[in-house]
Amino acid sequence: MAGEGFSNGTPVYVKGSVVSGVTYLSGGFLIVPLSDGAQASDVSLGGSQPGVTRVNDTDGSISYSGFSYLANRGYGDYADDIHYATADGSTATLSFTGTGVQVFGEQFTDQGSIGVSIDGGPQQTIDTVPADGQRHANVALFTATGLSSGAHTIVVTKLSGDYATLDGFGTVN
Repeated sequence: MAGEGFSNGTPVYVKGSVVSGVTYLSGGFLIVPLSDGAQASDVSLGGSQPGVTRVNDTDGSISYSGFSYLANRGYGDYADDIHYATADGSTATLSFTGTGVQVFGEQFTDQGSIGVSIDGGPQQTIDTVPADGQRHANVALFTATGLSSGAHTIVVTKLSGDYATLDGFGTVN
């Protein structure tokens, strides 16, 4: 595939699922590995999964406790900014209307675990340390689908590690 502005931080989807193993070349070209039966027309690029409305981490609908703002990191963050926390127990909360939600952030060796709870339900623990030891910015760390249509609240809590990063949410209407 070829295009302008593709970089290591550009998420790539095949049939709506994030794909790994993408090779980013100079000049905006990239090589996308396709599984059996997938075609080039099944590939989409950009900030979030098709059908998802992206909510940047700076959006006023997100409330933070213990998170700080950082811009211009140059790692491929959505809108080149994130919110980050160093204290365990820090939270980010979003109320949204829809049938699904994604949590976007970073995977890196200085990250740890985050907890995610929807509508006051049990907290799910998500490991944000990548198996390959490389930094991965602007990735969907958590996805929930099949929620009842209507209003929901998601809370993301830093549980461990040096940092937790939040690059926003994606909502499915």
